[in-house]
Amino acid sequence: MTLERFEPMHRLLRSGAWGLFGLCLVGCSEAKNREPQPPRYTEHLVCLVEDPERLQHMFRLDLVTARAEFVGGFGGRITSLNSNRLVITPSEVLINFVNESVQPSSGFEVRIERGQLSYELVFEEAQKTGQSALTGRCSVLDGEQLRTST
Repeated sequence: MTLERFEPMHRLLRSGAWGLFGLCLVGCSEAKNREPQPPRYTEHLVCLVEDPERLQHMFRLDLVTARAEFVGGFGGRITSLNSNRLVITPSEVLINFVNESVQPSSGFEVRIERGQLSYELVFEEAQKTGQSALTGRCSVLDGEQLRTST
């Protein structure tokens, strides 16, 4: 008798599991086939370094997806890089970039102080050797979220 009570439940669970599996196949494949959303850059900054030479860098930030883009150079070719990491705190913005087009790959970290918009760029190699960083000041071209400390 106990077997009879569980058997219908077993069939129900088995058929329910197949139904859930079928839903997962449809839902999971839709999730896998979705294209990642392109960044929606809302904050645009231009940062200027005066010493050792005059360098200008542009940053576009998508605060929703925590992505950033760098366009600029270091006295040679102009390059465009996407960030590995973007962290925004009430006092500063930290962005990490890796240039994989050069071998071995090299990277740098950007620190922008939100109040005064001071700018610091440190190369990975410079962090290891203790060399000084590039410093300067940024201007916000578009966007208001970085100007206000929260």
